[in-house]
Amino acid sequence: VPSVRNYQDVIFDKMEDISADKLLDKYVVRNISCSVNCPLNCCHWWEIRDGPYAGEAGAKPEYIVINSMGIHLGVNNLEAILHFQNLVNRYGLDSTETGTGIGLLMELWQRGIITENDTDGVSYEWGDVNVIEDTVKKVAFRRGIGSLLADGTVAAARKLATGAEKYVCHSKGMTEVEDVRGFPHWALAYSISTRGADHLKAHGQIDKQHREDVSQRIFGVPDVGIPTSTRYKGKGVKYHEDLAAMVNSLGICAFNVISLSLKKNPKRAVHMPDYASIFSAVTGIKMSP
Repeated sequence: VPSVRNYQDVIFDKMEDISADKLLDKYVVRNISCSVNCPLNCCHWWEIRDGPYAGEAGAKPEYIVINSMGIHLGVNNLEAILHFQNLVNRYGLDSTETGTGIGLLMELWQRGIITENDTDGVSYEWGDVNVIEDTVKKVAFRRGIGSLLADGTVAAARKLATGAEKYVCHSKGMTEVEDVRGFPHWALAYSISTRGADHLKAHGQIDKQHREDVSQRIFGVPDVGIPTSTRYKGKGVKYHEDLAAMVNSLGICAFNVISLSLKKNPKRAVHMPDYASIFSAVTGIKMSP
């Protein structure tokens, strides 16, 4: 669920402006892979041919960038979001932390908690793409208010104003841009993750894809596949944490693993015990499930 304007809503009324259909129809020119040896080519290469961002090109974008540098900030300009993705990548900035930092400034501005005296004379209105771009550059070079955001959103909130931290959604100091308040799996995963709000530590696709059938197959109950249920979410989080650890240890693609585990036909589905067998067959090293 997207975090609209720094978690003030979950419905973005301009979603059609930044939809996957618009990206595919207007900007994607070909499929590419993120790895030389991968045959799937599940990434997209996009190009902007006209307008203020003409000549901009790049890979993907991922949903997180669409949210953190778009929906989270009230931006419905897809070309601007694509540009912001390239900008944060070139500067080596985390798109989530950068977006939540700017979102914090925009909400504090909206509520009158900060003024131009705090923001280098800049008005932080929702959706202002010029202000967003300028702030990204300030963060990269630690100029003005960007120097505060460069230390992280939580640290910036503590320095900006008394009570500002309550406008930051984080776990252990790490911010995220998916609203997890109605989803027990994700709330629990973020709460107990060693890194904080890391969506890849226990990426609960059984829950997210409403796959009661897969939950029944693995856990013997459908509840892990019911997003709003609180039952068996501990088991679901542990399973997905173990799955993520396996993926990272083997150096294989998380997207493929998730897709294979969600196959409708049980005979085609691949789960953790299967990877133990595959590993043993390839290496000759016996590995238990």
